[in-house]
Amino acid sequence: MPTNVDQFNLEVERLSLEVTEKQLPAIVKKISIDAFNRIVLKTPVDTGRARSGWHVSVDAPSEVVFQDIRSPQQVTNEGAEIILGARNFETIYITNNVNYIGALEEGTSRQAPLGMVAVTVQEINAALR
Repeated sequence: MPTNVDQFNLEVERLSLEVTEKQLPAIVKKISIDAFNRIVLKTPVDTGRARSGWHVSVDAPSEVVFQDIRSPQQVTNEGAEIILGARNFETIYITNNVNYIGALEEGTSRQAPLGMVAVTVQEINAALR
């Protein structure tokens, strides 16, 4: 059974067949920024640590754990800057290393009972169709 991420990857691959190689990097960056922003804004807030924990990296998942509470705007701006700075066809990773992020994704918060990432992947899949 395909996962949401598998379906997302298939949709991106399908889209890549419909655009030129020159257009694809800009489309991937736009989708990545949109996905990152959605995930950050969907993250439940108690202290703000989980929302501040989101990070973008290129070519390898980040192991950074942010200790400071950052505004959603700061988090999304930093992520967009990294995404826009990625070279064409580099892998973009969206990570959060807060130790309870998995529980939040599983819906333990009433603020995000369906999680953040899974919902965003479904939204992006629908938009790509």
